[in-house]
Amino acid sequence: MDPIDIQAQLKKCGLNQAAIARALGISEMTVSRVIRSRDTGYVSRPRMNDIAGLLGKPVEVVFPWYYVKSLNARKTA
Repeated sequence: MDPIDIQAQLKKCGLNQAAIARALGISEMTVSRVIRSRDTGYVSRPRMNDIAGLLGKPVEVVFPWYYVKSLNARKTA
């Protein structure tokens, strides 16, 4: 999913970044950075898991680019 898709899913679930931040005890900026992590390079695997869980989807579906990148790095190492 890209950041726009994640935002749309949050809205469908009745959530927004502020609600996620409150639920997780983190800042809205951190939530934003994780959602936009594909573009910003900011990666927090625990927070990626948290956001995917709140959406009711596997983290590999919400942040597939991260797992593809990780698999490719392992293959070339």
